[in-house]
Amino acid sequence: RADAMKFAGSTLFASVTTCSGSGFSFGTINVTTGAVTQIGSNQEGVEMDGLAIAPTPIGTISPNTASAGLFSLLATLNGAHCNANDIVQFTLGPNTMQTFPFSVRATQMTVSVPSSVLHTPGAYQVTVLDQFGQTSNAVGFAVNQATISSISPAQGTVNGPGFTLTVNGANFVSFTVQNTTSSSTVYFGGSPLVTTFVSANQLIVTVP
Repeated sequence: RADAMKFAGSTLFASVTTCSGSGFSFGTINVTTGAVTQIGSNQEGVEMDGLAIAPTPIGTISPNTASAGLFSLLATLNGAHCNANDIVQFTLGPNTMQTFPFSVRATQMTVSVPSSVLHTPGAYQVTVLDQFGQTSNAVGFAVNQATISSISPAQGTVNGPGFTLTVNGANFVSFTVQNTTSSSTVYFGGSPLVTTFVSANQLIVTVP
């Protein structure tokens, strides 16, 4: 519902109440003079010439980083006026991946980060596209590639016996899907080795 008083040549404030899902949102908007028309019959509210409704604002996203290669990840966006019809967008360069939130409250929504995002490292801009076609402010979300900082031991003996190699770094991953566990894999001389995931910062392999 939009309640407003308008006088020719004047700009007044309007009190707006919108009903979405299980809650109500309240806000203040600027209204300029103009005709008042009813929005479509399947929507609640009015449309006014010169009426400006601010897009859904985003305060934070948590977590705001992920390691590349994860199978899945849930992220929570905190803001205001969240709506079940909102679309969450992850943008990297010219590419934008969209997803719908599956849990929405007035000031919070939860989304499953698209797998294409989790498999493409980069600094993403996350925005919300609302039901009126307006885009929110952006918050950052980084997908980080695994990196190696050191290995131990740092050398071996030619034609010597096999040995255990410890790999230290960052953004190593491990996940289980349908009782099958997968993790970051160490390659030695171009060949994959059986890798034991210790933590996001350490892997252990046996070099034959």
